[in-house]
Amino acid sequence: MLAKPRSIVLTQTAAQRYFGNEDPVGKHLRIETDTNLYTVTGLMQDVPFNSHIHFDMLGSLVTFEKHLQNIWVTHNVYTYVRVKKGTNIDSLTVGINKLIAKYVAPQVKKYLGVPLSSFPEGEHTIRYHLQPVRSIHLFSHLDNELEPNGKALYVYSFSVIAVLILLIACLNFMNLSTANSANRAREVVLRKVMGSERKLLIFQFLTESVLFSFMALFIALLMAELAMPAFNRYLSINLNFQVLKNFPAIVTIILFTLLLGVLAGNYPAFFISSYDPVKVLHGNLNKGVKNRRVRSAFVVFQFTISILIIILSMVVLAQVDYMLNKELGFEKERIVVIRRSDALKDKINDYKQDILKHPNVESVTNSNSIPGRDFMSSSYIFESDSVRETLLMNMIFVNYDFQEAFKLQMVKGRFFSMTVPSDTFTCIINQTAAREIGQSTIIGNRLEMAGELKKYPRKFKIIGVVKDFHFETVDKPIEPLVMLLMPGNWEGYLNVRIKSKGVDKTVKFLEETWKKYTSEYPFVSFFLDQDFDQNYRSVIRTGKVLIIFSVISILVACLGLFGLVLFTSNQRTNEIGIRKAVGATFYRIIFMLLKETVRLILLSTIIAWGLAFLFSKLWLKNFYSRIQLSPRYFIFASLIVLSLSVLVVVYQCYAASRRDPGDALKME
Repeated sequence: MLAKPRSIVLTQTAAQRYFGNEDPVGKHLRIETDTNLYTVTGLMQDVPFNSHIHFDMLGSLVTFEKHLQNIWVTHNVYTYVRVKKGTNIDSLTVGINKLIAKYVAPQVKKYLGVPLSSFPEGEHTIRYHLQPVRSIHLFSHLDNELEPNGKALYVYSFSVIAVLILLIACLNFMNLSTANSANRAREVVLRKVMGSERKLLIFQFLTESVLFSFMALFIALLMAELAMPAFNRYLSINLNFQVLKNFPAIVTIILFTLLLGVLAGNYPAFFISSYDPVKVLHGNLNKGVKNRRVRSAFVVFQFTISILIIILSMVVLAQVDYMLNKELGFEKERIVVIRRSDALKDKINDYKQDILKHPNVESVTNSNSIPGRDFMSSSYIFESDSVRETLLMNMIFVNYDFQEAFKLQMVKGRFFSMTVPSDTFTCIINQTAAREIGQSTIIGNRLEMAGELKKYPRKFKIIGVVKDFHFETVDKPIEPLVMLLMPGNWEGYLNVRIKSKGVDKTVKFLEETWKKYTSEYPFVSFFLDQDFDQNYRSVIRTGKVLIIFSVISILVACLGLFGLVLFTSNQRTNEIGIRKAVGATFYRIIFMLLKETVRLILLSTIIAWGLAFLFSKLWLKNFYSRIQLSPRYFIFASLIVLSLSVLVVVYQCYAASRRDPGDALKME
C-alpha cells in the first residue's frame, strides 16, 4: 500500500475527519505546502492508546529520497525488523554489527578523517542493538525516542505498594474479626456443643471472608468506574476498562479476589473456631499475651508502610518542585512558541517586525529547535595551530535575537550580530564544550563539521562561549553544544517573549497577524515553560499517585489501629471498669491505652525511616540534579501518622470510658 511515492494510509479517525463517511481509498490529500497531491491507498484501525507510537496517517518513505541515501553515519529514520519465529536475537545482533566494518567504518574515515578503530571503547563507539517493540515504552532509555517513555521501575514500585496496601487491608480484617470475636464466642460454643466439627466452622468463616472479598470487588469496580474520569484528569492519562474484556484478565481478577478472601479469613477462621467452650462459659476468653503481640506486630507493619509511603511521596514531590523551579540558565517563562516558522517563507522578517510593534511583545527569534526538545548532534573537529580533536556535540541553528529572547549569558566573546556579515561562518559553544576542548585559547579557533550538510559551510570560527544552560531536562547532565547561525527561514519554531499582562490578547494578536502572512499552515502555539515541564510528567504522575497511595494507606492503617484498640479495650474491660470505680479519670484511661500505641508508632517510625532513606537515595540517583534529603520529610510524615493515631485512640477510649463500671464488673 505504500510502495509508490506520495501514497498514504489513513487511520479511521483521520479518514472520518477528512472524508466523512465516504470511502477514502483512491482519494487525494494535500499535505501542508506540498503542491503535489497524496493518494490514499489504504485504511487502518486507530493506533491503540497503549502503543509506543501514535499517528493519524502513514506515508511512503520512498517519497523522500534523501532518507534512502546510503549514509550510515546519520540517523534520519527508525528501523523495525520483523524476525522469523525462533530467531536467535543475540546471533542476529552479532550479524548486524558485522555491517559496521563494511559500511560504517569507511564513512567515518571519509567524514572525520580518522579510522573508527581510533575511538576508545565505550566512547562514541558505534554499535547496533535490537530491542523488542513491547519493551520500548518501559525499558528503553535511549535518546530521541518517538514519544516520551515510561519507566518500568515506577510500574513495579506501584505494584508493590498496591500489594502492600492490600496486605494491610487483609491484616485489618484479621484484627477486626478477632477483636470482635467475643460477639461470636457463644455461637461457636453452641455449635460445638451441638456436635459441629471444627473444620466445618473453619469452612464457614472462610466462606464469609471470601463473600466479603467478592462484595469488595463489586464495590471496587463500581467505585473505579465512577472515579475513572476524575482519575484520568488528575494524572492526564487515558485509562479504561478494556482489561475486563480480556478473559484471562477476568480469570486472574477472580482468582486473586478468591486468594485475598482466603488469606484474610484464614487467621480469624482458625482463631475463632479454636474457642474452648469451658473457657468461654467461665468468661476467660483469649487473654493471652501472644494474641496481643501478634496484633501489635500487624500494627507496626501497617504504620511502617504508611510512614514509608508518606516520606517517599514528599521526596518525589520535592524533587518535582526542584526540577520545575531550578535555575536553567535561560528564562523559559513568558515565551510563546509558534510551530512551523518556515510556513512564513520569505515573509518571516516582515512578520517579526509586525508583531514587535505590539506593546506586549518584547523580542522574537526563530530556531530549528527549542530547549526541552530533541537537538541534532554531529561530530566536530576542533582546529588550532597545535591541536586537532574530534568531539561529538549537540547543535542548534538560531537567529540573531536568540540570546535576547532566551536571556542567555555570554562568558567569553559575543553573540551573532546582523552588523557582521561574516557571522554566517561563525559559531558559539557552551562552557561544557569549551571544557572538553580543554584549550586556554578558544575564541578565534575553528570547528569543522564532520559529514556533509547541503547549503551550509563546514568550517566555523568560534566567536563566543555562552554560559551553560539546560537545553535538555535538569535530570540530565549538560552536554557540549554548538550554536550555528540560521539567517534564513528553515523549518522550526518562532519564539516570542511577551509581557505578563494581557497574555490571551497578545496570543490572539499573534494568531491574527499570522493569518495575514500565510494560510498554508495553521497557527499552532504553546508556552515554552509548559512544554518544557512536560518532560517531567512521569515524575509528576509518580508524585500524584503516591499521594493517593499515602491517603489510602493512612486510612487503612488507622482502621488497623482501631482494631487493635478495640481488641485491647475489650480485653481490658474489667480493668477499665475497676479503674473508673476507684476514681480514675477519662484522661488517665486514655493515657493507659495511648502509651502502647505511641510505642508501636515509634517502632514503626524507626523502621520506616531506615527504609525510606534507602529507597529515596536509590531513586534520586536517577537524576543528575537532585535534592538533598531533609529531616523534615521524615519528621512530618511521622507527625501525620501520630496525630491521626491519637485521634483514633481517643475516640475508642471515649467509647470505652462511657461504659457503666457496674456493667463491666458484671461480666466477671
